[in-house]
Amino acid sequence: MKDSKEFLNDEILEIMETEKGLFSKILKNDFGRGGAWPFYWGVFYPKGTHKYSSIRLATAVTKSHFGIGISYGYDSNKAKNRFNKNCQENLPIVTNLIEKIFTDQEYLIIDPNETTYDDDGKADSKSQSFTWQHWLQKPDMSKYEVTKVIPKNRILQMSSEELVEKISNVFNDLFPLVLLA
Repeated sequence: MKDSKEFLNDEILEIMETEKGLFSKILKNDFGRGGAWPFYWGVFYPKGTHKYSSIRLATAVTKSHFGIGISYGYDSNKAKNRFNKNCQENLPIVTNLIEKIFTDQEYLIIDPNETTYDDDGKADSKSQSFTWQHWLQKPDMSKYEVTKVIPKNRILQMSSEELVEKISNVFNDLFPLVLLA
């Protein structure tokens, strides 16, 4: 993630924390039972906030895929409410913005708590991915995350330079959504 900084827009570097507290922990805080999380993530989050209380530019690694997109911390209700309110109050502008972002059909809009992935990194058919038009009409749109999924077989074929470029491109694309929160 840190390598992607050199390819990010200056505005992202000015607004987002890109140095401290960026990564999750593998071991669970489960009072000595020795559990581990089945994923590992890294985030850039707005300076002056905490990674758990804000909207974030995020990457995540699981056994089936590598995801790049925007997500929310578990304690981010204020950021979610601001996002929903700002999107609804500025719907024509947001619609125009999102229309440009979603020319790339690889983005998924998913509920992270209800989405599972098969071994090829494809969202489970039980999971629902929305079009951006449908997403904007949902009053609780911050419940959903925007992500680009790279299946494990593809990620293993990518050079580190390709991956850094992909992360940077997605973060540059999605950053305007972060500003809404």
